[in-house]
Amino acid sequence: MTLNTSQVSYYMTQRKKGITQHISAMKAGISVRSGRRIEKGEWAKNSVRHW
Repeated sequence: MTLNTSQVSYYMTQRKKGITQHISAMKAGISVRSGRRIEKGEWAKNSVRHW
């Protein structure tokens, strides 16, 4: 599943409110690992695939 901008935006809004990564990810409909990637800046809207 790919992330969309609304999920990323919602996740970050929750995190800025002080909600935990786990709960924020659950509410945004993404995995905790995806949430961590978003926070580290490893998520890009139009990332190039190398496969």
